[in-house]
Amino acid sequence: MARMIQSAARPRSLLSSAKPALAVALGLCLLAACKSVPAIDPGKPPAMDPASTNTQPPASVSAAHSVGDVIIGLNTPTTSSTTVQGLLDAAGARATPRLAFAVVRPMSGGFWLVRATSGDASATLDGAVTALRNTPGVASADPDRVVKIQR
Repeated sequence: MARMIQSAARPRSLLSSAKPALAVALGLCLLAACKSVPAIDPGKPPAMDPASTNTQPPASVSAAHSVGDVIIGLNTPTTSSTTVQGLLDAAGARATPRLAFAVVRPMSGGFWLVRATSGDASATLDGAVTALRNTPGVASADPDRVVKIQR
């Protein structure tokens, strides 16, 4: 009888009794959310991922291979990627073999990182750099290569 009185005297909060049920409910919600999201291969863009509903790659890159990245500087610096893309489209149309350039990102100092692609296997990064250097409005073009120290 003394034990019953002690347990009745100690009040139990509603939150402490609901914690396990709340944790289980939260865990089930997270599990359901994770299962509803398809796994994406980090090595492939979502359009190329077989788990994605859009398995058709964009037409501009379907037969193209990446030639490499180039850092370009413009005669008149701009922050507009559409202006830069217009210059790149003109450079790619004049290049032999034909190249496609895409803006990757702006860099500091008014420079831009662009990616060169081509459907022709004979296209090279040096050819892409030459095509960009010969484009009006482009002040400089240099390949974005990893330079390793030779010992």
